[in-house]
Amino acid sequence: MKYSIYYIIITFFFFSCNSNQSLDDNEGLSVKKEFYPNGDLKFYNEYNLDSGDGFSIEYYLDSIIKRKGKYKNFKPFGFWSNYSEKGVLEYKQEFIHLDTNENYLNQIIFYDVNGEVDFERSSFFDIQLDKRKININDSLRITFRLASSVNKYGVEIRLGELTENYQWKDSSLVDTVYAGKYYMTIPMIKIADKLGSNVIQGQIIDYSVKEIGLRLLKKERVMYFSEEYFVESK
Repeated sequence: MKYSIYYIIITFFFFSCNSNQSLDDNEGLSVKKEFYPNGDLKFYNEYNLDSGDGFSIEYYLDSIIKRKGKYKNFKPFGFWSNYSEKGVLEYKQEFIHLDTNENYLNQIIFYDVNGEVDFERSSFFDIQLDKRKININDSLRITFRLASSVNKYGVEIRLGELTENYQWKDSSLVDTVYAGKYYMTIPMIKIADKLGSNVIQGQIIDYSVKEIGLRLLKKERVMYFSEEYFVESK
């Protein structure tokens, strides 16, 4: 919940500031600029009026980048980077678009003052395939490396077919892993049974369970993933 509130604050800031602005709509492209009183660039936003794809950069007063990222369909998409006034990367956020028209915070990675990942506050994953091209009926080894700020009780990884907006068409519970702290490595195996281009899709559900009296309170954090590979005949 705190991530959704944080995103709303960012969005309100981006689109509600209206002082010292310069707008330039030309040949299907919208460009918005905002300046500090001394004339330095404060904010630059550019996107395609038809697709809504583009990018945005925000600056501190001394021209150091404060925040930057891309847009898709008029909404933040992919990884956005956020910097301190000294230009040091503080955290990165990955946004995806869900079927509910929600701009979903899928991953967030915090860094300490030395530029090292702060695993205790972060929620992110890394997926590695042992091969990007395999033969039909061969096994594909998938390795998930997971960091999450949720206190670990268990982690479920579900593989299945998702729509473009991350809704299930078909799903199956493949594995459940318990315990672990900050960064876990989870190996899995999938049999290649379809020729041509394939996509591994699914959810990583990290959750904790807290006992309150006679009730169990479950808290979970859901992250979505998608990786491509190719299957050919022997």
